[in-house]
Amino acid sequence: MQQLALSSIGNSLIDEISSSRNEPNWLKEYRNSALSIYQELPPEVSPLYNKYSDAKRMNPEQVSLSINTDSKIPEFLTKRIDEVKNQTSIIQIGSNIHSVNISDKLQSSGVIISSINDALTQNNEIVEKVIKSSNSKEDKYTALNNAAFNTGLFVYIPKNLIIEEPIHLLSCLSEDGISTISRNLIVAEDNTKATIVQELYSPKIQTQQAYLELLNTSVGSNSNLDLTTLQMMEQNSVNFSTRRTDVSQDAKINWYLGLFGTMLSRYRIDYHLNGTGSSVNDSEVVFGNHEQSFDLNTVVNHNKESTEGKVVEKSILKDKSKSLIRSFNTIRQRCKI
Repeated sequence: MQQLALSSIGNSLIDEISSSRNEPNWLKEYRNSALSIYQELPPEVSPLYNKYSDAKRMNPEQVSLSINTDSKIPEFLTKRIDEVKNQTSIIQIGSNIHSVNISDKLQSSGVIISSINDALTQNNEIVEKVIKSSNSKEDKYTALNNAAFNTGLFVYIPKNLIIEEPIHLLSCLSEDGISTISRNLIVAEDNTKATIVQELYSPKIQTQQAYLELLNTSVGSNSNLDLTTLQMMEQNSVNFSTRRTDVSQDAKINWYLGLFGTMLSRYRIDYHLNGTGSSVNDSEVVFGNHEQSFDLNTVVNHNKESTEGKVVEKSILKDKSKSLIRSFNTIRQRCKI
């Protein structure tokens, strides 16, 4: 298929993505429904934030989409890939999965690290439940991802498993200038412990290029999940990320977010503390220069009693860079903050 500007996205692209991957009917219908919502919603749903948001800096005329991208590894990334190739990892170049490395021991324990396409075939019940839990009406770019994702990562950690070594998720935009829309899922079942490190990169090109991510994370009861996201993309690029994390009883998630690159980073992060004794520790650090713009919105939803949420956000800025940071605790039950 030819490249298509985001401004021209329509049902033909959605149908071609589904057909090329032989997706189930429920997903085809879900994609087309999300596309209708995307076309109707404004860049910012909330009028409160519309005046402050820089979301319109993403130029839909420049952002190109396709069902596939170039799979070549950018030269600047070869050393880093060499460093993680023998560690537990999955490497994504554009819409392509370059490699998956998982030990026989972890595989025999039931750990799954795969593309979202393979997960749809081999773990359809889990994937369908998570994808359908996303509400496209909440945000224009959530709807876009649900409609037009052309790649994605899937990590599954079965019950009662402690993984000592970190799992690396390394993603880089392709050198052909085509943007990536990635649907990422992380599921940690009950009584598990793991560390996941996500790294985001992009090549230097002349046109605007986007990495658009929709990430769902589920943490089972009595589990402990540490996640680190390091976004180190070039300043010609855009990074929009919408994240939802569900935390069960007595489970804990620690998420560390470091944003260094892009001309515009827009993060929407929702934590749902669904079980008694669940907790989240969210730490976000921004380093900006030139005319970079960072837009972060973090919400901790206390849905049960005796839950605990902590959000720490720091920005270090120079030149004309700026950051817009918003954080809320929504309390539905008696809880500890």
